[in-house]
Amino acid sequence: MKSHSAIRFRNVLLTCCSATLWGSPPASGQIQVTDLSTLTPQALAQEIAGNGMTISNVQFNQPGATAAAGKFTGGNAIIGFGTGVILSSGSAANISSTVNQSPSTTDTLGLPGDADLDGIAAPYSTQDAIVLEFDFIPNDDRVSFDFVFASEEYNEFVGSSYNDVFGFFVNGVNCALVGPNGDPVTINTVNFNQNVQLYQNNDPFDPPFRQTSHQLEADGFTKVLTATATVTPNVVNHVRFAIADTTDQQFDSWVMIRTDSFQVGDPVVVTKTAANPTSSPGGANAYTITLTNQANTAHTLTEIEDFLPAGFTYTAGSTTGITTANPSVSGRTLTWTGPFVIPALGSAQLNFNVTVSPISGTYYNSALARGNAPIVPSGDTAPITIAHPNPLK
Repeated sequence: MKSHSAIRFRNVLLTCCSATLWGSPPASGQIQVTDLSTLTPQALAQEIAGNGMTISNVQFNQPGATAAAGKFTGGNAIIGFGTGVILSSGSAANISSTVNQSPSTTDTLGLPGDADLDGIAAPYSTQDAIVLEFDFIPNDDRVSFDFVFASEEYNEFVGSSYNDVFGFFVNGVNCALVGPNGDPVTINTVNFNQNVQLYQNNDPFDPPFRQTSHQLEADGFTKVLTATATVTPNVVNHVRFAIADTTDQQFDSWVMIRTDSFQVGDPVVVTKTAANPTSSPGGANAYTITLTNQANTAHTLTEIEDFLPAGFTYTAGSTTGITTANPSVSGRTLTWTGPFVIPALGSAQLNFNVTVSPISGTYYNSALARGNAPIVPSGDTAPITIAHPNPLK
């Protein structure tokens, strides 16, 4: 039996490798879940793949566990994207909350584990495994998708045997990997301990980790990651999205997969730089978003988004580059609406000015795009350090 009085932690150094980090905006609203009591596994698979990809042989490993999977809405300001598919080792709907109300939310499914996930969790074994899988025929040799992993196992069971896991298996090989060593996505490899840009704490119960800023039941969750994998073009390939508890069936974990994000082909890579690494409080600075197309064909983007740091504001009329139109502004989110054509093996830039925060500190910015190609977002980058010219005042 788990006990919150027994806490053990392990140092883990993480960087993104096959999974790429997005930044995400601040929380507001609440996630809503519609589960398989009213949906079909086919609907979930198509939600991930989008209307432009043909899929077949859709399977859901536990047809009786209708509460463990579904679609969600309302996630944009909480996890970094608005809609998608959710899979859980307990109840999918348990992720939804206006505030984290419990350190141990649990729906025990009474289900077995999964052999592929056992390979990740070894030497421990998995239980309450939920798996969505399907076939597809790609016309290119690369596939990617965007996801967030969340869990009630955070933070007190980091480094323990209760190492809940998520796997993205392409033709039997797990491709949801992070870090320089290609670590799988688990409680013990993605957590609060180091590289805070990978992990978001949401735990109000365990000092010194108290935090209640996200309207989500999970005690912790990753920022948005992009998993990539090599596939064989023009033949049937098989993918499995799988999540499970490890060692016991207590404390739910979730994976949320962005709508239409399962895409084939070489990506458009988004990078972000600041004009100046330092600014005075409330002063002016500028950002450049660079969009690099790694494909041999042109890609069309429908939107470019930027998530401003807290206290930063956009300077009206300052946009130059691929467009000169002002973005729409919603809170700290700037959105430029296309179409924007990025030439084959080429790049484009978008530049704009900002007024920085009046509060001292180092601020990071992130950007992303949407369109007819896989997108690798910038992650939290482009640091600007704001220092008062006279710190004694």
